Amino acid sequence: MNLRVLLAVLVLAFGLQAGADDKKVEKIDPDKLVGKWERTEKKDGSVVLEIMKDGKAKFTLTTGDGKALTADGTYKVSGNKIEMTMKLGDQEEKSNRSVTKLTDTELVTIDDKGTERSFVRVTAK
Repeated sequence: MNLRVLLAVLVLAFGLQAGADDKKVEKIDPDKLVGKWERTEKKDGSVVLEIMKDGKAKFTLTTGDGKALTADGTYKVSGNKIEMTMKLGDQEEKSNRSVTKLTDTELVTIDDKGTERSFVRVTAK
């Protein structure tokens, strides 16, 4: 699989699409984002988003057959928007999402088409 296709798969798996729609939340606390988040919908495999305090992010998609696809990235928070840039090899993809809910255990985002993605915080085992 070439890098462009792999990056597209990761973007779709995380539901990170260009554009965003304000809904419910006006501003989020960026510190609450820090940690590991797993997408609740598992039809594309297990998706984990790790958001680090230094503005870096890591995305991991584990397919049904156990293969893991990983991309590194960066993020910025502005109001209730998360602007992300994912990089896999020399390919780069930018995206924006609006946060509609952020608690200690739950993260919900939405794109400009109204597609919602829900994540739960991964706790240490």
